[in-house]
Amino acid sequence: MATPRKSTTRKTQTEPAEQATSFDQFSRFRARAQKLTFAFDGAETIEPFVMGEDDGFDPPVVVKFPEDLEKQYLLERCLRGNDHFGALEILMGGDLLRVIRAFSKQEDGHRLLVGLVYTIMDHYLGRGGTDVPGGSQPS
Repeated sequence: MATPRKSTTRKTQTEPAEQATSFDQFSRFRARAQKLTFAFDGAETIEPFVMGEDDGFDPPVVVKFPEDLEKQYLLERCLRGNDHFGALEILMGGDLLRVIRAFSKQEDGHRLLVGLVYTIMDHYLGRGGTDVPGGSQPS
């Protein structure tokens, strides 16, 4: 008599989970964010900051707030770290050297550079939008 064969357990096939659409993928984060109020949520149009002839720039230097989330992140990091050159590089791109050359002719060029960063951010975020609560210098 032949010995009975042992059968291996068969895995039941399950239907593959439907791929979530890119919008559905982060729906719980969207739902949470809808309950919050943002100073800037990307929906409104932010007018560019322009330095023209009155500021000594012909053609004008047009500074646009970055639309890309990665650039917004890098800008935030630069501002928190007081990296004024880095912040201006993100904001101005190729026009940064024009501004540096103009400011370097002034005795207080470094001070002008810092003032420019804060003036631009005041334009985008409102006056004092980049101020750190409690001051920025350790005592």
